[in-house]
Amino acid sequence: MKAGSLVRWTNPEAPGLGVVLGKYENKSRSVMLEGHILVRWLDGIGSGVVPEDHEYLEVVSESR
Repeated sequence: MKAGSLVRWTNPEAPGLGVVLGKYENKSRSVMLEGHILVRWLDGIGSGVVPEDHEYLEVVSESR
């Protein structure tokens, strides 16, 4: 997933749209944070770190 991609959070209890800001910089080198991306959610709640392959994360439009 590239920076600029539009993503949807499909959890029925907390749906949302966001823009991928890029790969999460895993400065702590934690194995648990490998493969995560940083998303800016459009509902104004803020940004979040999400596993790139999370079951509730869906790509709406991938950036070129």
